[in-house]
Amino acid sequence: MLGETAQMPNQSRGFQVFLAIICLVILAVALIYCVPMIRFKESVLSKAVDLVAGLSVVVLLVERSLAVINNVWYGEERQKKEETLRELTQREAAVRSDLQRVEVAREAVAASAATEAVAGAPALEMLRQTTAEIESLRNETSQIATGISQAKDEVLVTETKQTRVRLLVGFVVALLVAAAGIRSLEPLVDLANACAPGEAGTGCWLKNVQLSAFRAVDILLTAGLIAGGSSGLNAISELISSYVQARQRPSP
Repeated sequence: MLGETAQMPNQSRGFQVFLAIICLVILAVALIYCVPMIRFKESVLSKAVDLVAGLSVVVLLVERSLAVINNVWYGEERQKKEETLRELTQREAAVRSDLQRVEVAREAVAASAATEAVAGAPALEMLRQTTAEIESLRNETSQIATGISQAKDEVLVTETKQTRVRLLVGFVVALLVAAAGIRSLEPLVDLANACAPGEAGTGCWLKNVQLSAFRAVDILLTAGLIAGGSSGLNAISELISSYVQARQRPSP
């Protein structure tokens, strides 16, 4: 355990070094070949609104599809575990109610035996029975509480599996959707200066390489946005709406 704990910072440091090297290589390539800037379109704001609306529809379709897949794979398993948890919770409430009732009865028997001059064998026997019943109910309550804790852990494990499947399958589906032509950056920028197929020259080669790199980044970014779900797009939509309202507000 200590060895694994000591290895974790080393692995994290190695990953950080790897990312730093990748970033330096990308910067070096961009500076050496003087990669030109890609300009945004003049109507980028209206394009962004249309883009978010379109992506929202795609995201809703993907989310619904993933929900069906999750129900097919883990729906029955989760339903059984949740039903077990619900039964244990109801049983715990019933046992606690019985425990409270028996404790009240025991107090009444004890008070009656204490006030009477002669308690008698029946009262003492009833007192012993109620005490034993209280102890049994307390043990049962403890066992049920342990079962509830285990059932909650099992439900949490199933939810974790569902989340993992949703993220992995969702990103793969989103990557396929983006590779098929749904993009998030390309509708916002002007690619009119890109070389036409068949043109020659070093400058044209550079532009074609830049265009391919741009589209690869666009596919990954779009896949991330779609896989991230509707909450992220809603945040982007609210940000755009706030910006539009701020621009339309008359200056003092």
